[in-house]
Amino acid sequence: HVETAARELSLERFAKFENELYQEIFSFVNGNTLGEKIGGILVIRELVECTSASAEDKVGKFAKALSTALNANTDFALIELIADALGHMARTSPVSDVEYLEFELSRALGWLRGPKQSTYRRFAACTVLQQLAT
Repeated sequence: HVETAARELSLERFAKFENELYQEIFSFVNGNTLGEKIGGILVIRELVECTSASAEDKVGKFAKALSTALNANTDFALIELIADALGHMARTSPVSDVEYLEFELSRALGWLRGPKQSTYRRFAACTVLQQLAT
């Protein structure tokens, strides 16, 4: 549907469509149920390679949403899914923006070095590092 919209809409209308779509996706990522969160993360993972009115903005928004979700969640399966989406974005994104990668690497190392970090933070750090290393 996104690829069709990119072909059929003007750049301005497509950018508006994209922004509205992203807001809906981000509401799922930050949703109240595990199903909403999983759905939002999987959609982000799939949209990374889709046409965009502004690929750099898209990657930045996706990285911020995933980073916030990684920090906020304590479900191990969800943490793995978020890390997988970050890794997929790093490997397949058409944008060479490494700022979010540097942030995630630094945060992961900080979580591993920090005293008395929660099990969730250590697990998140390990899964992010694993995904970014592959």
